[in-house]
Amino acid sequence: MLHIEKEHKRSTLMTAKKKELVDQIMYLEHNNNVLQNTLDQQAENFYTLQQQMWIPVSERLPEIRQSVLITLWDWTVTVGQWYGGRWGHAQAYQEDVLAWMPLPKSYISQTATKIETPAAGTVRESW
Repeated sequence: MLHIEKEHKRSTLMTAKKKELVDQIMYLEHNNNVLQNTLDQQAENFYTLQQQMWIPVSERLPEIRQSVLITLWDWTVTVGQWYGGRWGHAQAYQEDVLAWMPLPKSYISQTATKIETPAAGTVRESW
């Protein structure tokens, strides 16, 4: 009988230890998922910030014919395009442009609904 009692206690202790280990593993997996989501969000935020930074023309130029925001020598900000040897903006040549950055995404209202224009059959937003 003594042997059975000892085995029962040991079995109960093992079950409790297993449950404790499973709980710890679940806790660590949850924390790992939270950490991974946080890292993913931080990476996305970093990418977004990079897209919103001015890039000096001495560092890098945009893709050819890509519309970008440009800062001119007089600190005017306008939209221009790089054509491979010249900026596509009236009176704004390569030496006149200090820096550029990608255009932001277009604004889309959350209350806007898509409607179809009967004559042209095109879709536009309506408020």
